[in-house]
Amino acid sequence: MNSSQKRLVFILMVFASLLLAAYSVSIILAYGKTEKVTLNSFSDSLVVTASGKNMHAEYLGTGSFSVRLQPGEYQFVAGADGNRYEKVVVVKKRKPVIVSITKSMLKVVTSPSAIKITDSERLISMGMTETQLSDLRRKIFTYDRSIKGIDIDVTTVKYGYRNRNSSDPFAISFQAKTDEKNRSYTVVWYDLKTVQVKIADPKTNTQLYDSGIPVSTLPHDD
Repeated sequence: MNSSQKRLVFILMVFASLLLAAYSVSIILAYGKTEKVTLNSFSDSLVVTASGKNMHAEYLGTGSFSVRLQPGEYQFVAGADGNRYEKVVVVKKRKPVIVSITKSMLKVVTSPSAIKITDSERLISMGMTETQLSDLRRKIFTYDRSIKGIDIDVTTVKYGYRNRNSSDPFAISFQAKTDEKNRSYTVVWYDLKTVQVKIADPKTNTQLYDSGIPVSTLPHDD
């Protein structure tokens, strides 16, 4: 074997080693950490988000696509043309998942004013104004347009700071059935018109939604 042939063999051996290393890395990524989740959608405009134990609600994509997620339980939410669909997706090791969404699966949305809040008078008695109650409905509607009502468990209501003249916000928290799903609510306000709403899953302590501090209450430059 001459020097040219030896050089060629050496190059081929290095190339083969690199391919083997790359293949090993891909196997580790595919089966050791994440799994493929494929979503088949009826519409390219369908917007999909997901949340999990270690992941707040995140945008995944639109239409049909594939993503890689760590093994665990995720709440998938898909919306298009004012309609919404939710599904709990369980990702397991070495088991790719396929999620198919058809138009018939989507729920028709309601409107903020149509959301029924059972025992809302308790919130009013705690200092919330009717205007803030309407804003609470709007924030819930923004979180999930298919929600028809929430049933407050009055035994879980916790009072917050009540001095509106100080810089400290006023806050209350409570548990409620939200269309038969248990949810934790924290409602914070800095004025008498708007509220900040935080919604979580009490079973996993996963935050599902945070409306953020209302813009009207943020400091402005004069």
